[in-house]
Amino acid sequence: MVLRMSQIQKLHIQHYCQLEIFLPFFFLETLMFLSVNLIKN
Repeated sequence: MVLRMSQIQKLHIQHYCQLEIFLPFFFLETLMFLSVNLIKN
């Protein structure tokens, strides 16, 4: 049970690290997309 909890905690930490990396890129891509659309219009 304790081991299982620590494994789950590890997974959550890894998941949040991935989010930390992924979200800024996603945000940048969205900004780029929006700016390109604005320029086209």
